[in-house]
Amino acid sequence: MNIINRLFEKYSGSSNLGFVTKNQENSRRPVIFALDGGEADAVCVRHGQDINKVKADVKGVYLDSPCSCRECHSGDVPFVVFAPQNMPLRVQFSENTAKIALVEENADMAFFSGYTALPVDAFMIKNNADKLSWAHISVVKRYSALGKPVIIQVTADVTIEELRNLYKAGARAFAVHGGEASAVHQAVQKVKWQVNKDKKDAFVSSVYVNNSCDADERDE
Repeated sequence: MNIINRLFEKYSGSSNLGFVTKNQENSRRPVIFALDGGEADAVCVRHGQDINKVKADVKGVYLDSPCSCRECHSGDVPFVVFAPQNMPLRVQFSENTAKIALVEENADMAFFSGYTALPVDAFMIKNNADKLSWAHISVVKRYSALGKPVIIQVTADVTIEELRNLYKAGARAFAVHGGEASAVHQAVQKVKWQVNKDKKDAFVSSVYVNNSCDADERDE
């Protein structure tokens, strides 16, 4: 199991249906990636930086453009974020390197259907908007349907309520850019990310939130 899969299993669990063990309940929460430094569960080192100088337990390389240098494709890189359409097919990553596909939020459906065939471990949605909108809920649900963890980029001034809504839609992680990720990371750890057990809703971490109710309740 690569480092990214272990990271998601530790905090988000391995099931997309919201089932967790007793030991997982207290730690179940979104994973935070830092794109511009700061405290987080994982740090994305910009291409060209020395990854060995970055102090983080989990770190990887964020490729803004096509790359064929040996450093990025060696087994010493725990994970790599890259845009599939910008990466030449002749370039192969190490089997020990986790692969995160950087995808556009408004990807054409003709290309989207083929994403399921990509040999990647997760998808990171590149958010081109300064602010999150209701449309991002549908974008997250769309990528969550592919069956792999979804990470969405957000700005440092994102609110917990915005994160909660995207989490309900199926986002397993958030990548914070445009500022320090530390504040977001600390805030996420203080919030309860499951609904109460006595409610009929599925865990918040489900891909699809169960809003069903009994027939008697609907008639009232």
